[in-house]
Amino acid sequence: MVTFNYWLLNEAFDRETTQISRAIVQALTNNWNYVTQGHPLNMGAGDAGNAYINYEVDGIPISMDAEFSKFAKDNPIKNVFVTVRPHKGSITQKGVHVAGSYRHGSNLLGVNIKIGNPDRNAVMNELIVNLKNTIRHELEHLRQEISGNEYPPHVNLGQNQNYKDVQKYLQYLTHPAEIDANVAGIVKRAKMRQVPFMQALDQWLHDRVRLRMTELGHTPENAESVIRQTRQLYLNRFGQRYGGQQAGQRFVATHKKV
Repeated sequence: MVTFNYWLLNEAFDRETTQISRAIVQALTNNWNYVTQGHPLNMGAGDAGNAYINYEVDGIPISMDAEFSKFAKDNPIKNVFVTVRPHKGSITQKGVHVAGSYRHGSNLLGVNIKIGNPDRNAVMNELIVNLKNTIRHELEHLRQEISGNEYPPHVNLGQNQNYKDVQKYLQYLTHPAEIDANVAGIVKRAKMRQVPFMQALDQWLHDRVRLRMTELGHTPENAESVIRQTRQLYLNRFGQRYGGQQAGQRFVATHKKV
């Protein structure tokens, strides 16, 4: 098990999140018209020659943050694979939806982007916020793997078909590994928006839980029950991990954006 200072590493993970996000946004911008005209796009990422130094997205190298690199030196990310597709539906009512995955043991970070609005200027801000939220979430799973968190297996709960089962979906959202990863991602979102964690959490629950459950045909009562139970657990975990920051206290900008 690796021991580390979470407070110090959190900033390193934020910086790494930003660097990955920038490369993806640049690659997506270069291919925007192709995607929004109805073509799916796979931006295959490859090992840029030295996994300890950098990796790449669509040929754009990402230099690993120095502190992040020290932490991940024995288990570095070797590939980032991005899939982009045009999409219409409630999950993209703000123009974009981003989901991610981290494959334990394979050093592969996956990002899936669905674009519902071809107007790049209209959706870019929402894309960046959701992208950084998602990447920070997945990097937290990497942290869990490296630091040896003894979380019970839950990979099957995250399969799409289980979202249709209310109890399995609730089990997934409230699994300890997902609580930590989601809280980390939502904190990143709150920092970017410069809003309280509680506000960012409520927006995330609306976008990721209420809208998804509605699209899958769940009743409003079931959706609100899942949200209520999930919200309390996330607030509790935020209080444990970020004790110096109140859930209702607005995050303020630091000397540089992360």
